[in-house]
Amino acid sequence: MVKTRKLAVPYPTVFICQLPEETQSIIRKDLEHYAHENGFQLSWDAENNDYTAMAGRFCDIEEIYQDTILHFCQIGEDV
Repeated sequence: MVKTRKLAVPYPTVFICQLPEETQSIIRKDLEHYAHENGFQLSWDAENNDYTAMAGRFCDIEEIYQDTILHFCQIGEDV
């Protein structure tokens, strides 16, 4: 089933850690769901106190959205 997700991501090469906390939270939950559904564990970055993938660029994790229609919006835009 294809789902739709609207994210405040201004461009795909932005670092996830530069996004608003609300957007990071959505991405983190999507990452956890994808890992659970595909049977793998996420690596933890103790220095940043978050998943390693959260320190990278959005385009580095876009495979978690392979079955999702993404709509990008600007920070503060009505979601």
